[in-house]
Amino acid sequence: MSDREVRELYEDGISFRRELIARHWLADTDTGSADPLQYSPGDLFASADRPLVVGLFGGTGVGKSSLLNRLANADIARTGVVRPTSMEITVYLHESVEINALPAHFPRENISENRHLHQRFASVMWVDMPDFDSDETQNREQVQQWLPHIDLLIYVVSPERYKDQQGWQLLQQHGYRHAWLFVMNHWDRAQEVQHSDFNELLVRAGFELPKIFRTVCSGEFHSQDEFEQLSEYVSKLSERKYISLLDERGWLNRLHALGGDIDECIALLETAKTGAVLSDVFTHEMQQMEASAISNLALPFKNYSERFSVARISPIQTVYKSLRGGSPGSSDEAVASQLATGNDVEALWDDWSTTRLEDALLRFSQSKELHGYPASRLLPATDELKRSAVLRIKEKLQENLNRALLKPGTQWQRLAVSVAGYLQLLLPLLVVLWIVYRALEGFISGAADRTAYVGMDFLVNGLILGGISWLVPWLLAHLLKPSIPGSVNAALHSAVSSAVNQTKGEVAVDFDSIAAEKDELLRRGVPLQQKIRHLCNRTSILQDTELNKLVLPHGQQQEQSGETG
Repeated sequence: MSDREVRELYEDGISFRRELIARHWLADTDTGSADPLQYSPGDLFASADRPLVVGLFGGTGVGKSSLLNRLANADIARTGVVRPTSMEITVYLHESVEINALPAHFPRENISENRHLHQRFASVMWVDMPDFDSDETQNREQVQQWLPHIDLLIYVVSPERYKDQQGWQLLQQHGYRHAWLFVMNHWDRAQEVQHSDFNELLVRAGFELPKIFRTVCSGEFHSQDEFEQLSEYVSKLSERKYISLLDERGWLNRLHALGGDIDECIALLETAKTGAVLSDVFTHEMQQMEASAISNLALPFKNYSERFSVARISPIQTVYKSLRGGSPGSSDEAVASQLATGNDVEALWDDWSTTRLEDALLRFSQSKELHGYPASRLLPATDELKRSAVLRIKEKLQENLNRALLKPGTQWQRLAVSVAGYLQLLLPLLVVLWIVYRALEGFISGAADRTAYVGMDFLVNGLILGGISWLVPWLLAHLLKPSIPGSVNAALHSAVSSAVNQTKGEVAVDFDSIAAEKDELLRRGVPLQQKIRHLCNRTSILQDTELNKLVLPHGQQQEQSGETG
């Protein structure tokens, strides 16, 4: 396995994952801190011939700083009561070592750098990390920042605090990324059963043969003090071969972590169904929303429609108005006057209805078990859809209202009323022509036969026939004339249905596009997943080496959660 091959594959995987986040397939979990897998201890140094980076890690009062001071044979790290609030990181390294690439996000003002000339630790860089259980948030952040740059973590505990829950949580989260040594400090206050219990906890956490050293940093002699053994062991691990193995394992860690991320991404994409299924789920939710909204708006629509009611005009009123020179249809002016007051129709779609629409869109986006798409991918589309759908419904309400007032009823109703109106003129006219014809015919015939003259009976019958020829079409016209309130009410209901149907038609195209995007991402992601698996499977390091005893296998830390409380 070459570093270049792994780096290129790793960057491809990171780029693919970032693309999924940018396209909202994955939620952006970036908290502002650097990705720990993007950094390694080697990033701190320009040369490959670098020192072993050793981090002293532990809770408040366990004696990390005292241990470092004993290693340096000098008071270089703070101890005592100031530790819980100290934000300073103490670095102890040889004069020949240069840190050339300290990450930009590191708070440099909080780093205390101490130099030495001891050949024993010429290839070791010691880092006294802040107490992970400190009340200071910045302390915990600095621990997280430094962890990716640590080769070997020395987990320091005390007889009183070797079961510290926060320390175990961090061990379980980051255990496989580092080599680990364990120190039970203040051994002069400990009992053998505590050492055995600590060892058992580490075995259950996944370490087959955990390396535990007993130390006493109070300055007093103790027969079981293993400080020198610890120093020699760390010095041994600083040999070039072990550092190279740790570098190689670091890349393997990145590959394993990346592979897990890519597996999750591919599994997510594979659960997503076709665009047709997505449209079906959306249609179901919108139909339920439409039924609920129309049911709730039925009374407001009816009350609003009644504003356009006009009085029916009887035949006598029509004749009377005609004799006075008025327009027989002047009652329609009441409808025209209402056009100016119809601008508030948009207010009928109220906040309650908008909330029902929002609920339907939210249920749709969160129905992953039905369509397989993450809510993060659908929410941007549904947010825009909510705004456009509400606007479209209000536009349709106004549009249908105007149409209903200007052209009430159906096209066939309006045609029938129009025909009846023409018959009101045509039939009486035909009757009048027939009467004139019969009168002329009788007058001409009367010159020879006086009995041929038109009589009173003919006159009465003619008037009756003329009245009927006008009254019947008039009655038909008024009976067939569409109800303005009814037309408005129907138009308002139709506006909601029409807007919802139009929305469903438009989003079907968008859903097909989202499904096509899913297929394209799968086409690119599956080969990437296979490459990572292949590279990880053919990579084997740390076998039969001293380091193999100090590392936690991948996934082992996940199995032990809850056992160390």
